[in-house]
Amino acid sequence: EKQVFGSLMANSLWELREGESEALEVPMVGALTERERITAFWKVQRNAMDLMKRQGDCDGAIPLFKSALELNPEHEDSRYYLANCYALKGQTEAALEEFAMLVEVNPRSHRGLKQWGVVRAMSANSVEDLRAAEESLERALRVNQEETGSLLALGEVALMLGNYRVAEQRLELACQTNPKAAGGFFLRSYVAWKRGEEQAAVDLLQSVAEARGAEWKPEGAVAEGDVVGRMHTEVTPLSRYWNAWDGSLNLPSTFSALEEFLVSAPS
Repeated sequence: EKQVFGSLMANSLWELREGESEALEVPMVGALTERERITAFWKVQRNAMDLMKRQGDCDGAIPLFKSALELNPEHEDSRYYLANCYALKGQTEAALEEFAMLVEVNPRSHRGLKQWGVVRAMSANSVEDLRAAEESLERALRVNQEETGSLLALGEVALMLGNYRVAEQRLELACQTNPKAAGGFFLRSYVAWKRGEEQAAVDLLQSVAEARGAEWKPEGAVAEGDVVGRMHTEVTPLSRYWNAWDGSLNLPSTFSALEEFLVSAPS
């Protein structure tokens, strides 16, 4: 379908988006004063955030975040959200590279370290990948020991590595620190079920329901392999399994998909 954008100034860089009649001028860095650079950065950054968060348009947001980083290479939000856009698009290596650059800019970036570990674990093809994810998550936990997301993800990685004892320790601590850690209770229930402790497993599933609250609704089943493609800041390596749980206390059916995944995980 033909689109008309009207007159565009020569020697300028324009972003043309399908379905929209207005072209967006992308600032050309070398021609700007410092004040113009700051103004241009925030214009581009706000547009990128709007596309990503309000419109869910990562394809449109990615070039804008990249333009924002040309204007301010050390801006952590631009780097972080660019990395998340890449992860949402399934561009794993690009996402990992951006998270690594964020940590290079700020070695104490908890979110950079955590998300690098989460993406690496979700895309792992080897034990080495899982160990690298574990190391990054441990660094994130050392930066902020009160944030339980890294601890929960560490428990998940331990399960993927087949280390159930360490997984249970990490998950139990996550639940003690955060009583709303539904994922921690769900995975602890799985470990109890694997040990043959069915009543304990049922009790822990009921704790999942309590942690979720009465208004929670399951998000539905996730297609096999749809892992990094659904990445956002709250997704962890195994979160799709507890997010899809419908409240059933039938243990074999509740854990069948998780069991299948863990059996096939790198080991």
